[in-house]
Amino acid sequence: MPQKQDSKSNDIQSGIEQIRDIIFGEQTRAFQRQMDELKNECAALKKQIAELGQKHMKSDQQINDNMEKWALSANEQQRFQNMFDQMKSELERKIADLDELKVDKSQIGQAFIEWGTRVKQAASK
Repeated sequence: MPQKQDSKSNDIQSGIEQIRDIIFGEQTRAFQRQMDELKNECAALKKQIAELGQKHMKSDQQINDNMEKWALSANEQQRFQNMFDQMKSELERKIADLDELKVDKSQIGQAFIEWGTRVKQAASK
């Protein structure tokens, strides 16, 4: 007897499902389609968010790389400026040394004249 009752129960359940399908079937299918569309949109949005996150990370990395390059460039510029200043100081020092050691051309000329006169005097004796 329990099997007959289970069979009747299954038949009733099946009948209820059929009635539900007749009354609410189209609405349920429309609701299911909307749910599927929303799931698809949600998946697409998650994908876009992930892509934007990756682009954001790449942009941050590029900014950091550019900042490092700029810092290196500034350091290099400072290093070259220091080298230039050192070379300029060395050149100025050498020019000052040359100015101190410079012999006047007229003094050299006078020395040659005196030497020539002595040579001439020595040759005439």
